[in-house]
Amino acid sequence: MTTFLDNLMFDMATTFFRPLTALKRGWAERLGGRYLGAAWALVLSLLAWGFLLSIAVDDIPGSGVGIGFYLASTVIIVWSITTSYAALLVLAMFVISTLRKPKSR
Repeated sequence: MTTFLDNLMFDMATTFFRPLTALKRGWAERLGGRYLGAAWALVLSLLAWGFLLSIAVDDIPGSGVGIGFYLASTVIIVWSITTSYAALLVLAMFVISTLRKPKSR
């Protein structure tokens, strides 16, 4: 199980920080399914983080005005952009995994 999580975390980091490398490897080596799972895990973890973030923002006293509101808004905007980027990676890996199915022997 630890090896699986290590590989998943590595694939998630590769997919997020080096998307061109992941796309090229996914296409050339027909690993689209492997990176598709990593991209989905990335999106789900970002959604969970956003949920926890929304709970934390609700607990900021006076979050309607002031610096806390602006900081929370900035973090939510960055989170939204990051989640959209990861969702695009899911779409790209889905296309790769659909078009480049492994050859059956």
